[in-house]
Amino acid sequence: MATRQQPQPQQQHQQPHHQHQQQHPGDDDDVLNVVCAEPKIFVGGLRYDVTQEDVGAHYLQYGPLRSAALLVHHDTGKSKGCAMVLFERWTAAEAAVAAEHGVVTRLSAPRQAVVKLADPQRNEHGVLCGVTPRKLFIGQ
Repeated sequence: MATRQQPQPQQQHQQPHHQHQQQHPGDDDDVLNVVCAEPKIFVGGLRYDVTQEDVGAHYLQYGPLRSAALLVHHDTGKSKGCAMVLFERWTAAEAAVAAEHGVVTRLSAPRQAVVKLADPQRNEHGVLCGVTPRKLFIGQ
């Protein structure tokens, strides 16, 4: 006959209380599961010799592009090793993320690429703008 064990009382762990931590409008805790309103992806982990033209040519394989922008340091003009790619269609952006995130590509070798849907932009006050919920409505 099996004996039933009584649950053991759990110890209470005190979390530091942050009374003075200020919340800002648009903090990530306020808005969850939002993506940029446009089919834009962030591409990180690029080699520093990759050009904007290389990025555009590479991502055309997933569908037509509106733009491809290599992010550069303002003072030197040298690559930051990342880019933003804006597609015509969401399916192309999603296909690029699915195929290339965490993969060593010709643009990122020998590193793994970081490819994800772009985060929405924030205005000068830190408030998210141009966002859309990551939900799909199916109805009549």
